[in-house]
Amino acid sequence: MLVKSLDEISSEVSTPLLGFSSMSNEEVIKATGLPAGQAAKARMRLFDEPFVIPEPSNSVEAEIRDAAIRRGLDVVRGGRFWHLIGHAGKGKAVFILMEAFRKRYGELVSIGLGDSPNDYSFLQVVDIPVVLGNPLTTESVFSRLKRIHRYDAPGPKGWNQAVLDVLAAL
Repeated sequence: MLVKSLDEISSEVSTPLLGFSSMSNEEVIKATGLPAGQAAKARMRLFDEPFVIPEPSNSVEAEIRDAAIRRGLDVVRGGRFWHLIGHAGKGKAVFILMEAFRKRYGELVSIGLGDSPNDYSFLQVVDIPVVLGNPLTTESVFSRLKRIHRYDAPGPKGWNQAVLDVLAAL
């Protein structure tokens, strides 16, 4: 359904949108740096369709979002790709998981680490939201979060430092 919807949106906004499902493994490897086996697995999507806007602009992005909303879908920007989403996103998934753990184990403290706008929904529901990477590229999206912890170091280095700091504070 998402692949078909992305094709429809692409036609509607007269902008070629290249989705993961249309990319070859080689294109995914080049775009992501993933090894061949992981690139093939990354193309097997169930809940979203990552895509590229060849010439992004605020007006094109708005048209794409509007077209998605008319179909009951959402569009969020990730670190490298845009994502067409047909569900409530990571926030709902994290909320359901946390509720299951609470029922089984009682009280818990949750930490969420994110580095792109598509992480916002789950960072809203965790107890300790952590944003990794350059604050200049993420500030506007994450500025509404309360209790935010910021680490300018991207990727594994920032993730490692954040987890160690949070565990030390607990």
